[in-house]
Amino acid sequence: MKLPVMLLRLNLLAIIAFMLILISANVTRDLIQSSLINYESNFSKDSVTHDVTHAETLVSRNAISLSHQTIDHENAGWQTAEGMLDKFLTRLKAFIKKRKFDYIQFEAESEKLENRLSDIDNLIYSATPAEKRTARFRELSFRVKFAWHVLGEMSSTVSELVYYGESNATGHRLVLRIIELNIALYALLDVRGHIDLQVKHLARKVFLAWREVIVWDSQLENTNGVLSELRQVFTKHKELAEKKIRALVVQLPDDFGC
Repeated sequence: MKLPVMLLRLNLLAIIAFMLILISANVTRDLIQSSLINYESNFSKDSVTHDVTHAETLVSRNAISLSHQTIDHENAGWQTAEGMLDKFLTRLKAFIKKRKFDYIQFEAESEKLENRLSDIDNLIYSATPAEKRTARFRELSFRVKFAWHVLGEMSSTVSELVYYGESNATGHRLVLRIIELNIALYALLDVRGHIDLQVKHLARKVFLAWREVIVWDSQLENTNGVLSELRQVFTKHKELAEKKIRALVVQLPDDFGC
């Protein structure tokens, strides 16, 4: 009877041990699963968030860098065009010396000057639609139009200056003077076509130009034998000079001395 009892006890002990092993295994499995879940949770919340944030930061920095590069490129283009325009208008003014227009030298360089201004014009108007909405573009556009205007007027007077320079007709010298004065008045303007307050003795030069127009007009009026065609040419340039001088007078400050 003792043997069966012992076998029964051994079986019970084996069952209890097996159950303990199962319980231990389940606990271990739960711990492992819990650890994995925590790891995945931490990875998805912290690591992924960090990586996404880092990526967004890099994209943002690259966008800012590209934006700065675009702005720098735009500014560099505007500065180049502005510098070229300033030099071009300075060159045009160099043909004016002591209220005289060196039309012979100008004619020799006219084709090169026109090509140069075309290059500047193309540089400015190659701007993007967004750039064309900026104040900087409008400023440069206005300047290049003024440069074309001055170049055009200089070019259009060359043939008249050559013709009357070789003429012996009565009063031809007065016609030459009024034509040259019209061109010389551009020396009193800045790159925007406004009166240049940096010009020395500006008020005096404006006054002298006005006086010369009056004197020459009176001289031609009192000269006999002047052809009607010549009088018409003189009157055309006289009226243009008067218009320019009036615009200069209006822009002179009240306290601007001679």
